[in-house]
Amino acid sequence: MTADDSIATIRRKTQRAREHLRNLQTEVTAFLATKPYKVGVKRDPDTRKPIYFVADVATTPAALPLIAGDVLQNLRSALDHLAWPVIETYIDDGVSGQESAKLVNRARMLADAVAGKFQVVIVRDFDRISRDDREGPSFVYMLQDAGVTVFEYVTRSPIKVDRAMDRTMLNMKAGFAAHEAEAASARTREQKHAKAQRGAIADGRVLGYKNIAPGGSRASDGTRRSGGSSRHLVEPAQRDEHDGTKRPERVAQPGV
Repeated sequence: MTADDSIATIRRKTQRAREHLRNLQTEVTAFLATKPYKVGVKRDPDTRKPIYFVADVATTPAALPLIAGDVLQNLRSALDHLAWPVIETYIDDGVSGQESAKLVNRARMLADAVAGKFQVVIVRDFDRISRDDREGPSFVYMLQDAGVTVFEYVTRSPIKVDRAMDRTMLNMKAGFAAHEAEAASARTREQKHAKAQRGAIADGRVLGYKNIAPGGSRASDGTRRSGGSSRHLVEPAQRDEHDGTKRPERVAQPGV
């Protein structure tokens, strides 16, 4: 398709979008003419001030979102011809950015880049490519070697690697992203559970202690106190935060 053909297609798409938009405005005007929203009023029983509220809402006609979708679809199609068409979306759901070997779609993206299927990759920010500071910058370099520019949506700018200072800034950004990932991982429940399995302290809470003594009297606070002897057992009632079970542990024996 030549440039003139693309421009002609863009004009047809935008013209069609305008027609849909006029139809949408007509439908919206007709809908609002029926007064679909009714406002009620009542008075506050204490202050006697009026309180306004929506008493009734009519159902929106089903045609409105359909026409609006037609407008957006034609405009998006025009943008595809005006700039770059979207070739593919590469998403690795449920996989940490630190687990490079499991990022299957990211590997597929690199293969498509080497094959010349696209010239630009748009990401939210750099750590969407990788949160591993050892290989994240290298991945950007490989994309650049394939003739692909990486744009960050957050900064509205490309990731530059042409100069030494640009590469230094990229390495710093990768280090910060990796540190954030490590800190977040250390705070996760899974990490705490793993620590508990190893026998390390993992935020378990001591919920209370109770003194147990045979034949003792019960005080008003619910604890049992020794009657004629000071010998007693101390039994902490500790609840593990992960599995919810009580694990009594004797810390003193009779006669000690």
